[in-house]
Order: sequence, then C-alpha cells, then structure tokens
Amino acid sequence: MANKSKTKCLSCGEIFTVDVRNRGRQKYCSKPACRAAAKALRQRHWREQPQNQDYFRGPVHVQRVRVWRTAHPGYWRAPSAPPARCATRRP
Repeated sequence: MANKSKTKCLSCGEIFTVDVRNRGRQKYCSKPACRAAAKALRQRHWREQPQNQDYFRGPVHVQRVRVWRTAHPGYWRAPSAPPARCATRRP
C-alpha cells in the first residue's frame, strides 16, 4: 500500500509501520514497554505546564478525595482470604 510509512520508535529504536491515521504524530511502536514510555512522557509534559502544576492540589481536591475514601473503605487494601467453607453439610 502506498499510504504506509515506517519510522523509528523513540523508545526501543526499532523500525515500525505507522498507523495511517496518525502518520505525523505516532512516535512510538505498539509494544507495551514503548506505550508505557510514551504515556509517561505525555504525563510529564502535561504536569510541567504552568496551568496544570496545581491541578490536583488544594482544599477542593482534598475534600473530594476524603469523601471518596469514606464511600469506598478498603479500596487499597489487599483482598482478604476467601471465607472458610462450612464443615457440615446441609440436609
């Protein structure tokens, strides 16, 4: 096909075929490690912008997180062991 182009991945350095719809923007291949590197770079760039540096800070966000944590107790805790099975059988 004439529309296919190849470029070098910025993370692993391998040559890959770029998606036709993202020809001018795709810089990373589809490997999981490369996708994670691309996401980390995008997040870092987003956080470095002046308007986004305090995006998750402040009393409004503290209160929002506190309300969510009270509504979802134990969310970050490790799952407990499954309940023990009853030793007696039902008739």
